[in-house]
Amino acid sequence: MSQKVKSFYNDYLEHSYPFLMRFLIIIKPLFVLFAIFYSLKDSSNLVFHWSISLIVCFFMIVFGTDIGLHRYDAHKAFETSYPKRLFLLFFSIPCMSGSPLHWAVVHRKHHAECDGEEDPHSPHTIPWWKVWFYLHPAYEFIPSENKKYFRGLISDKTYQFTHAYYFPLVFVYVLLIWSFFGLEWVLFGMLVPSAIVDIQMACVNVICHVYGYENYKTGKNCHSKNNWFVHLLTFFSFGLHNNHHWDPGNHRTSKKKGEVDLSAWIIELFFLPKEKQAKSLR
Repeated sequence: MSQKVKSFYNDYLEHSYPFLMRFLIIIKPLFVLFAIFYSLKDSSNLVFHWSISLIVCFFMIVFGTDIGLHRYDAHKAFETSYPKRLFLLFFSIPCMSGSPLHWAVVHRKHHAECDGEEDPHSPHTIPWWKVWFYLHPAYEFIPSENKKYFRGLISDKTYQFTHAYYFPLVFVYVLLIWSFFGLEWVLFGMLVPSAIVDIQMACVNVICHVYGYENYKTGKNCHSKNNWFVHLLTFFSFGLHNNHHWDPGNHRTSKKKGEVDLSAWIIELFFLPKEKQAKSLR
């Protein structure tokens, strides 16, 4: 690793970031519990508040997590312009699922070690409840232990910046929403949707490696499944998990007749260069 890249990792990134990220993910369910209590106390705006949460959640899971963190950052499954990349980044930061660098490296490790002993979130080698509640330390991002999954990421200044300043960026989101819209919008427009995203991804990590159907054999140990319940729960983005493990570098996960991939349709319509849009939409 070059001296320039080494200098990017300081004590904060090596030690404080993993601890803070794990702490944040673990406490996020408390936001949902508080929101439920708040809604019961003031039921006059219950439908409005939770409708906002679901709408924001749609953009977080589809644009921020699946198209942004997953298909673009982790797999480089498509090319897009820098402004559109920033658009995806805009929805991925408030998910509070980890910096794009962190998320991509952990996910790449999951694919490389699928359902093996080194898989960071396999329900076959780790108790499912630890996977579900993000309690296993393998979720933590420790640069010195994950160097081989950095390819195409570590030299990118955008990834460096968003990783180094991830928590300040999250704080800026909270501050701006609070300043312009009030605390209710911080709760129902950011904290609750981000917690729902964690639940959606827990379903992917657990259910889609235990229950569902297979179109392909994806490895000796890999138990990836397509699951329509999870697919519906994630707004038709993450549920075709077996297809994805079979062909992770493809921006489209639908392979068989009747399979729907909303994220791929959005990518082809809005994010691909014009010359590739025409080919994809034929």
